[in-house]
Amino acid sequence: LNFAWSRLANRMPFTVYYGVAWAFHIAVLFSNDIYKGYRFAWISPSLQWLDDMGMGIMRWHVLFNMSTLRMLGFLYDVWESATGKTDQLRADQEAKHAENCADCAETKTPCYRLRTCIPRPRAEYSLAHYLAFITYIPLYIGGPLTSFNAYVSHLHTPQRAFDGRKCAVYGARIVMLYLTLVGLLHVNHLSTLRKDDGAFDRMTVPDKMLYGILFLAFLWLKFNLIWKFFRLVAIFDGVEAPEDMNRCFSNTTTVADFWRDWHASFNQWIVRYMYVPMGGNRAKAATIVPIFVFIAVWHDIELHLLWWAGIMCVAFVPELVVGTWFSKKCRWMRDRPYYRHVRALGCALSTLSLVIANLFGYGTGMSSAKGVEGLAGSAVMGLWTLVFLFSSSNIGLQERAVRSEAEMRRKVQCGLVKSQ
Repeated sequence: LNFAWSRLANRMPFTVYYGVAWAFHIAVLFSNDIYKGYRFAWISPSLQWLDDMGMGIMRWHVLFNMSTLRMLGFLYDVWESATGKTDQLRADQEAKHAENCADCAETKTPCYRLRTCIPRPRAEYSLAHYLAFITYIPLYIGGPLTSFNAYVSHLHTPQRAFDGRKCAVYGARIVMLYLTLVGLLHVNHLSTLRKDDGAFDRMTVPDKMLYGILFLAFLWLKFNLIWKFFRLVAIFDGVEAPEDMNRCFSNTTTVADFWRDWHASFNQWIVRYMYVPMGGNRAKAATIVPIFVFIAVWHDIELHLLWWAGIMCVAFVPELVVGTWFSKKCRWMRDRPYYRHVRALGCALSTLSLVIANLFGYGTGMSSAKGVEGLAGSAVMGLWTLVFLFSSSNIGLQERAVRSEAEMRRKVQCGLVKSQ
């Protein structure tokens, strides 16, 4: 049905074409959750034996959530290729990357972003390519997400960014992540505490705060391990998916930066296939609520995830307002020696909001409410928590500065920027 709908891309307004597709796929997500999959016996009692074979190791309708993103992305890519402006779009994007992209300059091949932005020839949006993209084994279960345009581009021009040495180093990082995760779970039984509804309420205030930070570290290690492993498998196959977990969870300056670095491939998907079609920067404030609600529903249709989405919106809107005001009114502060410390304080507050949001969404769920109230009532613990997060944020900002300098050196070496 999704592929058949894509054939109508140039026969109706974009809002109808894409809006109907979104409504259909969200309805399917709710249907999958309500029925927990579907039974062959509903079609005919004679097919009952297929249901009796078992559901396998993983439920298919959970994995289908990833396929939903790929199908929606495919529809947008098809529409973009049908606009008749592909040549101009290709020329603009290639010129932009030729001037600024160190990845393109180093490998002499298009980077992921360029591969995604350039539409493919209409003939390549075929059923064979579509099915191969939807069911691509290395990235099928957990990602990272890649676009249809980039996937087909890699079929013609495999990635060159990773040679044997870089793959070995990347593999060693994955092994270290695994060992660190095992070590953390060996001494901190985070998953067990998560399943005990009353455990969080029985903790002392310092324990609650430590649990929140450690649980965020656990999520970072777990997803980092999964995404990097499957990404490496895809790299061996010539497909370079976006890098998820670009930074440590504690090295974040804003909530927006956190999500841009955490599930980076999903963030790029949200920007291209949801944020831009909804108006982009012209409607930034209006897109926050639908985006975070969709992220929550997409993960799982649970009340605690809707609470998570609400907390993220509450944290994001003031950050957006303050950030806009600060960039206009306080430009003079950037040259002051204390500017880094002002940013670090903002980082600490952002990290604190992320800890609380993830306790609701992925930690102890709704049982976190009383525990969070207890944290709010402890001024001493709140102060020490901010001191700790402020200190770690200063370290993170310094690391960001080092990365920025390294990226500038790359551009100088590639001839994109003149050395000073």
